[in-house]
Amino acid sequence: MNKINEKNYREISLAILIHNYKNKTRLYESIDYYFSNLNLEKSVKKTSTYLVQGTIRELSSLDIVFEDLIKKYHKSIPIEIKYILRLGYYQIKNMSSPNYAIVSSYVDISKKHNIKFHKMVNAVLRKAINYKIKFKNPNNHIKSKLLNHPYWLYSKWISDNCEQYAKKMAIWNNTIPLTWFRVNNLRYNNKSFISYLKLNDISFKQYNYNNIYFNINQS
Repeated sequence: MNKINEKNYREISLAILIHNYKNKTRLYESIDYYFSNLNLEKSVKKTSTYLVQGTIRELSSLDIVFEDLIKKYHKSIPIEIKYILRLGYYQIKNMSSPNYAIVSSYVDISKKHNIKFHKMVNAVLRKAINYKIKFKNPNNHIKSKLLNHPYWLYSKWISDNCEQYAKKMAIWNNTIPLTWFRVNNLRYNNKSFISYLKLNDISFKQYNYNNIYFNINQS
């Protein structure tokens, strides 16, 4: 087993996903396994959790891109490299790190797991940055994959209602719910709390109807 850099959330995320796949655990069990056995900083735990959960949530739409970019993707690519690609592309799509840094980091990680594939990881992730969906008239099976939902469920929503309804439901299901918290006005006032957030370059927004509630950008 490769030694894991406990300060590298990308390596932690990869280890969690490989453990989850090979041991057929629930995702939270694999997360807990590494969080319990490694001495991880809170920021690493938070980012790893966000990255792992997001990658699993979007798994089918990530894979449909790699099926297009790599011949025999499912048969020819080792599972460790698949998860490196999935994590990398998810982060390119959804997180705020510079693309060049994301690609470079996952290329380095791929060298630790299977050096034969590091050039492919570099090439594929670079292509994925500007990838455009090529399906002109996708059938419902393809649409369900692009929307990260099982075909049977997507079809049932269409059958029960209509295709527009099915698409809206899938998009809503894929949306990460916002977590709001209330400032304790016995300890802070809004002005000082906002100053603290800005001073530490923390992105936030306040609830429109009651400004004592805040949401912090997680990415």
